[in-house]
Amino acid sequence: MNVFSLWKYEMRATIRRPAPLFLAFLLPIIVLLMVISVVFSLFQDDRTLIQTAVVDQDQTFETKSLVHQLAEDERMKEAMNLTSMNKSKANEMFANEEVTAIIEIPKGFTKSLRSGENDPIKVITNQEQPLQSTLVNVLLESGANYISASQSAVNTVYDLHIKSLPEGEREGKLQQLIVTFTLFALSRNEAFETELIPAGTGIGWELHGMISVMVTFLFLFSAIYQLADTRVEKKSMQLRLRSFNITSLHDYLIKSVKWFITISIVGLLFFLLSSFIESTPAFSWKMGFAIILSSLFLATFVSAFYSILKHSLIRGGALLLTGLFGIGVAGVWVPAIYLPDALLFEWNPFSACYVLFQYCVTDDSSITPMIFILLVWSIALWSFGCLLTQWKERRHAYLSRITAS
Repeated sequence: MNVFSLWKYEMRATIRRPAPLFLAFLLPIIVLLMVISVVFSLFQDDRTLIQTAVVDQDQTFETKSLVHQLAEDERMKEAMNLTSMNKSKANEMFANEEVTAIIEIPKGFTKSLRSGENDPIKVITNQEQPLQSTLVNVLLESGANYISASQSAVNTVYDLHIKSLPEGEREGKLQQLIVTFTLFALSRNEAFETELIPAGTGIGWELHGMISVMVTFLFLFSAIYQLADTRVEKKSMQLRLRSFNITSLHDYLIKSVKWFITISIVGLLFFLLSSFIESTPAFSWKMGFAIILSSLFLATFVSAFYSILKHSLIRGGALLLTGLFGIGVAGVWVPAIYLPDALLFEWNPFSACYVLFQYCVTDDSSITPMIFILLVWSIALWSFGCLLTQWKERRHAYLSRITAS
């Protein structure tokens, strides 16, 4: 028996015993459908406006103008409904869960703003509604950044211009500047240019979701299939194969090639099946190339784990943890602009897979660096697996023609 005959046997066994293949194909689809349905239901429930109470204890012209401007802002109206009320009524409505958050402007806020000491605005959120509460905090943090910018502008104008005015004119002029720059900071009167990015991603949520599903499916299929396709061989079988000069290194090479071919074919089939969905882009040679190159990386990725860990449960757990973590920090599920900079890694291969698919859809990304990253990772992982398997063979004092060379 030679290596080519063993490879034909492996491929024939895959066709004659398709249970592992069907299991690895159906399980990721079921998991993805469940996750998509849960996420969709969450976002469907959260499309209602977030009811927010505003308690203005300062009651100055500036704070009233600011609250009015926030409440009437068109983009703010799409996310939340701001209602001014006193503190007792706000606490009562919050206790009855009629409002999600309370924004409390402290007394003396305007005076501190004029002096350059920005007193914090107190925000109380309902922890039982984490999504809405997080959105309120994000919007207020963004607003705080704008107001800080306007305060810097006010301080600059004060130092360069208002100080030279007569003392009687300073208060009115300063009040006018605070209101003017604050309104400008809230993008009124087109003082700031704004760029609309569709829902936080450069390609829109539908295409982002399609690419996320594609990358996640390929990984889950690769992980599940290699677990279902491998089994611990008996010692007698290993000795018999070695008598034909078939070692663990041959097994590693054959399985890595087999997994690459299988993942590529299943990935192409999955995309063709998903093309019936309206938002899925048409198939092209670029999309096929992206699927094949991503399959090459994933085949070497699971093969490297196969060479490291022979125990299937331990290997499966380590593979899923590593892969899902890599996908999570690559911006595949949550767009990279929402992730902390500390988690972003330029050479993340899963991020390269995502950008490669994005290029196939938009044609506005540089494809060469992504190809280079995936090829480097694939060669490095495959070489590592070969060297580790060869080292294990030598450690067991068995030298075949391929391991002795």
